[in-house]
Amino acid sequence: MYRRGLVTQRYCGKKAELANPADVLQPPLISVFGVGDNMIGLYRFDKNLHIVEQGECGCDTALKTFEQCYENSLSSYRSGEEATVATSFGLSKSKEDFIEISCNGKDAVSIHSDRLCYPSLLKKTFGLKHHFSIEGDKDKGMEVIRDYFSLNRHQFEAKHEASLSR
Repeated sequence: MYRRGLVTQRYCGKKAELANPADVLQPPLISVFGVGDNMIGLYRFDKNLHIVEQGECGCDTALKTFEQCYENSLSSYRSGEEATVATSFGLSKSKEDFIEISCNGKDAVSIHSDRLCYPSLLKKTFGLKHHFSIEGDKDKGMEVIRDYFSLNRHQFEAKHEASLSR
């Protein structure tokens, strides 16, 4: 999922040179190196909304991070940046394979990702649905995180096909 206005100091080793960060869509910073079989990369955001890699984690750590972000989402914040830092994180298996989780309040969880598996070249080229936007409550968020750890990407996308969006 592309996040409007996020500017990273580097993207896969390349320095970002942008005139107006608010007008640019940037993909999330994902480590160039893959992660272990049962380990997935975890990242958070700093106060300037730069992505900060937290290293590899297992499902239990990801669920604890989710619980923390969900609890944080029940508080009020002075700015959107402050809220994003406290209530959002991402998980990544590779440069392309990631999900971003945002807890927006009680029973309001959003999970975004890019689509990677297409049934045909025609669907990939001419299809309009290239992103996943999964909305739900706390239980749905925990289910999606568990799915991300336990399923391969094709199985994950097949299970959550109803959440495809533009």
